[in-house]
Amino acid sequence: MSHVSFSPSGSEDCALDGVSLLQSPYFNKGSAFSDEERRVFKLRGLLPPNIQTLDDQLLQEHLKEMLDIVYTPTEGDAIQNFSHIFRKPEGCFLSVREQNEVHDRLAQWGDAEDVDYIVVTDGEENEALLNDELYLGLRQRRASGEEYDSFVDRFVQSARELYPKAVIHFEDFGLANARRILSRYKNRIACFNDDIQGTGCVTLAAILSGLYITRTPLTDLRVLVFGAGSAGTGIADQIRDAIATHTLKSKEDASKQLWYVGSDSSLCVSLPRVHFHPC
Repeated sequence: MSHVSFSPSGSEDCALDGVSLLQSPYFNKGSAFSDEERRVFKLRGLLPPNIQTLDDQLLQEHLKEMLDIVYTPTEGDAIQNFSHIFRKPEGCFLSVREQNEVHDRLAQWGDAEDVDYIVVTDGEENEALLNDELYLGLRQRRASGEEYDSFVDRFVQSARELYPKAVIHFEDFGLANARRILSRYKNRIACFNDDIQGTGCVTLAAILSGLYITRTPLTDLRVLVFGAGSAGTGIADQIRDAIATHTLKSKEDASKQLWYVGSDSSLCVSLPRVHFHPC
């Protein structure tokens, strides 16, 4: 059995060759197969002669043109239409109605060394999707209270037991759950919330770059955050902490340099009706 390289993630054993390999969505790299791989896997004549790496094919040379394809809006469209374009399962589906099966379902994905990163999200609140006759998820609104918390806890415990080295990435959890779940587990396991932490880090980096260019000190920074969802509050957290760290202010005093604006449309009809909330 030969190996297909997926640098920088390493190589994978592959028993396929020729047309069968090119028809495999997992192993096919298109024009990125090296000369040696084309010889070993009998791909000569099945691919054009020029070799392009995976980076060349996607982003490195065409970032502006490709960004809309690999991210928003294409990514969002694919998620919204998941039930309509579903072809084959590519994840693990856990049910709040069958909590006793969480451990066994997760265990199907390999041994402890096989999983490095776990992205998890919770149920659906979108009425249009819930009423779609092709919707593949549970036809119920997201669970809450003790039922919800016990489900999340069972998942976290099972994931840590089965894949102790894996980072758990909480993705698109609503504001009511995102912050408290992160607070509950962040000091106990390796976990991450992209909406709260990732968006906040990227925004803070942009702000710090702007302050450096304009030679503006953090003490003079005033920030208005539009929307107090998980992303908005995460951005405010990162900025507040940066101000406190660099100016030696308390977090309470640093918070006085930031405000939220409610993103509800009723608050944005005209400026006099907008409510400002100190962070």
